[in-house]
Amino acid sequence: MATRKLISLKSLKEIKYKIFDAAMWIIVASLFYDWAMLYLVWVFIAVYIYEPKNIRNWFIPFSAFFAVGLLTVAFLSAINKLQFIQDHYVFKIDLDPAMFSEWGKSSVLLIYLIVVIFVGVYSSVKLGKTGVGRLASMRLVAISFTIGIFVTLFEISRDAFPIMVTFFPAAVFLTNYVEIIRKPRFKEFALLVAILVPISVFIFKVLLK
Repeated sequence: MATRKLISLKSLKEIKYKIFDAAMWIIVASLFYDWAMLYLVWVFIAVYIYEPKNIRNWFIPFSAFFAVGLLTVAFLSAINKLQFIQDHYVFKIDLDPAMFSEWGKSSVLLIYLIVVIFVGVYSSVKLGKTGVGRLASMRLVAISFTIGIFVTLFEISRDAFPIMVTFFPAAVFLTNYVEIIRKPRFKEFALLVAILVPISVFIFKVLLK
């Protein structure tokens, strides 16, 4: 929901409401996953890209924080669970050195990152010729992907591996890449590969287990 609001900023309509909604959904998400709070940086970057001269826009995320915070504290007070805030927002960086070696050995993960970065850069360069508004949206998606990688690194452990937070921006990159392919046969081939490769990898891993 926050992603939808930030990308829709390109219309330059109801910017304040969209900034508030994006910040609000990110803070709500943080109630389930504490490191989601890092995406508030994304909101401030969006403000800088679209309307940085309006000082009030910079304070809107804080108003969303206090609004959600007050409602959360009120609810937790009603059910006598105020300890939840202290226990939940620990922002622990769980770096397991052994997992980094597994990243290096994971050909699937490395290929995923290389393909997404290449496709993202290539499609951004091509789409940059179509208009500034679309390029700004692609920059926001790229920032989302980067934050997702940082969140994944912060939470690397044998019990948590939230690479899934990068799937949406990766899907946007791949979609834009397919869109700029002019030859129908190559476009169909790219779509077929995008469908078959994840399924094949999943089946291969299941068979190995």
